[in-house]
Amino acid sequence: MKFYLLLFSITSFSVFAQEQDSATLISEVKIEAYKKPSSYIGSTKSVSVISDHLLRLNNPERLLEAINQNAGSRMEERSPGSYRLSIRGSSLRSPFGVRNIKVYLDDFILSDASGNTYLNSISPELIHRIEIYKGPESGDFGAVTGGTLLLKTRTADHLSGNISVGSYGTFNQSIDFSKQFKKHFLQVFQNYYQTDSYREQSAVQRKQLFIKDLFQYRENAELKALLLVSDLYYQTPGGLSLEQMQMNRKQARLPTKTLPGAKEQHAGIRNKMILGGLSHEFKITPNLSQFILVQGSYVDFENPFITNFENRFESNFALRTHLNYQKNWNKLSLEWRAGYEGGTNSILIKNYDNNRGIEGDPQNFDQLKNNSGFYFLSQKLKFSDKLFSDISVSLNSNSYDWENIYPNIENGKVKFKKQVLPNFGVTYMLTKDFSVRGKIGKGNSSPTNEEIRSSNQKINKELIPEYGWNKEIGLRKQFANLFFLETLILISA
Repeated sequence: MKFYLLLFSITSFSVFAQEQDSATLISEVKIEAYKKPSSYIGSTKSVSVISDHLLRLNNPERLLEAINQNAGSRMEERSPGSYRLSIRGSSLRSPFGVRNIKVYLDDFILSDASGNTYLNSISPELIHRIEIYKGPESGDFGAVTGGTLLLKTRTADHLSGNISVGSYGTFNQSIDFSKQFKKHFLQVFQNYYQTDSYREQSAVQRKQLFIKDLFQYRENAELKALLLVSDLYYQTPGGLSLEQMQMNRKQARLPTKTLPGAKEQHAGIRNKMILGGLSHEFKITPNLSQFILVQGSYVDFENPFITNFENRFESNFALRTHLNYQKNWNKLSLEWRAGYEGGTNSILIKNYDNNRGIEGDPQNFDQLKNNSGFYFLSQKLKFSDKLFSDISVSLNSNSYDWENIYPNIENGKVKFKKQVLPNFGVTYMLTKDFSVRGKIGKGNSSPTNEEIRSSNQKINKELIPEYGWNKEIGLRKQFANLFFLETLILISA
């Protein structure tokens, strides 16, 4: 058992709404918690909020600086355009990218059925707000050990355009338009970004189009449509030895006696992705509502590497639905939720010899199909604005089929044991600006496609899910709407 004591984790909130040009006080900050809103200081969850104001203070071309200002979360830039995200050490098992973390864009699910997320395909300028949930939240978001990211886009009228240029061939252009048209709220976002970067073989180019339409066709019913088209290309320069760096720190990885260099092999990644979906929310009675979401996506992934040229073609489908019931009495408020979220991911992986950026002779072809899902039940309680609790449980399942197409014909199926994952959190308000809270929850994380079929082109059938318990006790104190202090004792077992 390990004990971690985190003291003086200070979060300063100065949330500005551009449309109103006014500041939101710390005491007024709300977390959305995927349709379970609550005040920040009264929340039972370990959560950080990155406001639009803080996002705009940092580099508009990446999220790294804004995320790294929050205790417990860390984003690393391996090379320009390539990012790795960690929440409470969740990247320990990750070969690269985003693993063990669930990511949502508004209502929609960015993470695929195996747990992989192409977060770097999202333009940072599209994001208006981020909520970072640290530790497992299996009762709402399923089997993850690290945490959950909720990426929020605009919800109010806005019009902006941007053109900027910089050193090393940097150019950034974007248009962001959102407006209420009677029963429709429409957002259109477009972005083009490119840079040659500092080192050789480290150029980046990203093109993106995002369209969202929120249609409130009845007073008690709302339909949302989303379309995201992204084309990301970035080169990978590779590593240098100390001697090579001292000689010329700008150069890409050099060739050796047995292998060519990054520049000769045109090493890089091109990721074309399209995501579309519909969500519908309907208020059946004043106390009872129903939500359903369906979505699909397609990914064309190309990676010329030093030793091979890999192509991946992925198709994804996901569904989320839940019933919500809320009842208020004089001093007591209760909310229940029961639902299901599941997805399927089918991926064809082809590896060839890399002949200086051109596909050569075939090496290995594999087909994977991953299915995962969870049923969940949760209860939220508020008593006299003093006592808050969240109790939830989920039943999670995950399995995958694999087939080797070339050079051998072989196939199999792996089904992991179903996991029951409970979560319980409670907060008590000692005063209106001082709270104490406790939380315990179990997380589980199955291996992703890139772990099952790793870079050595072998199917790792012996991999098993990781799991663990998260236990924490914390104090939250607000000081005259100037800053916020949180002290946390984290126990992991």
